[in-house]
Amino acid sequence: MNQHMTRRFFPSTLAFAGALLLSTPIMASESNHGNQLDGTWMVTVYRVSPPPGVAPTFLGLLTMTPDGQVLEESNTTSIRSLGHGEWIKTGPRQFRRVTVNFRFAPPPAAFRTYIGVTRIVADLQLNKDGDEFTAESIIENYDADGNLTASSPGTESGRLCDSKTSVKRCMGLE
Repeated sequence: MNQHMTRRFFPSTLAFAGALLLSTPIMASESNHGNQLDGTWMVTVYRVSPPPGVAPTFLGLLTMTPDGQVLEESNTTSIRSLGHGEWIKTGPRQFRRVTVNFRFAPPPAAFRTYIGVTRIVADLQLNKDGDEFTAESIIENYDADGNLTASSPGTESGRLCDSKTSVKRCMGLE
């Protein structure tokens, strides 16, 4: 490389490398301070006004991907599919999660008789450490024709369940 090219190439390369090095700690710092939801979460859902015979609390298990997708399951006795949806960032440590799942009639109906969908919309506030959240949620049930048949508000308390977290902590028992 001639001396003239070296003089032009070296400063621009140095500037690029410096910008890259300076941005890396910032990106790591942001992800460590509650700006992401990706991971597996155990959620305790508290129904505000549960219908008669329906438990006021239940557990949910969420898998949230870095690209904003969500898979959701719960320990309710309802016969339903896995929930699918997305999460989006709405502000500093604030997110919205929306999931939809199929609902099926209980016995004596034929196995997996489709009766409608459930949509859950939750507005989350993540703590500073990024390992717990609280949320206000709405559970909406729609019939097979897409008509809203029930809407139930709730609150949620979620905990990140990674490889270092005990099962009791995930479940909200410690």
